[in-house]
Amino acid sequence: MLIILEGPEATGKSTHARLLASALIERGYEVFLTKEPGSPHDPICGAIRKLLLDPSNIISDKAALFLFLADRAQHMEIVTRELALGKIVISDRSSLSTYVYHTAKERDYVSDRDTTLCAMLDEAQQIQPDMCLIFNASFEWSMTQLRSRGTLDRIEKFDETFHANTHTLFGQEPISTLTSMMHSSRPKEVIHVPETSGHTENDISQFILNSVMQHLEYE
Repeated sequence: MLIILEGPEATGKSTHARLLASALIERGYEVFLTKEPGSPHDPICGAIRKLLLDPSNIISDKAALFLFLADRAQHMEIVTRELALGKIVISDRSSLSTYVYHTAKERDYVSDRDTTLCAMLDEAQQIQPDMCLIFNASFEWSMTQLRSRGTLDRIEKFDETFHANTHTLFGQEPISTLTSMMHSSRPKEVIHVPETSGHTENDISQFILNSVMQHLEYE
């Protein structure tokens, strides 16, 4: 089973990926926790992550897109191996993030002309996620959380228009439109998690665990 977690910056996604992994391990499941870009399980992915996130690097949008795709193609080799071993793979980010982050530099909506980009995402990922958990929060709350971090990476330092666009693009209607254009990378199930800014960490983690356990029961 492949579970991916998606969402804008500072919405609790990475925290809940770790919490979900721990909860499943406690219940006896074998879990493989990973992330994009820069899976800690592969040195090539790690090198690409450094290029993409180093704030001193000036990278064109197109070059960044291809680096994300290269990272994913390499990462999917690891994911394929772990799935074959019967593990539940939890990935912090995947193809939806690449689309949203690339698109947010210029607009806050999904275009039906983006079929070429979606085809590139499909080619890099190949594997269809079983479940996609979409995180969100109020924009103001997320920006406060982001600013409280001591050091920001290259993407976190993008302007507020970019970050506002990611919040819009991760909304229910844009994500539904986007996934309708995807094929091999289209998640089988998309679940929008309650807003992080309006719920406790425990409420959200319980919601996620319940959703995952329900999915596992039907497998």
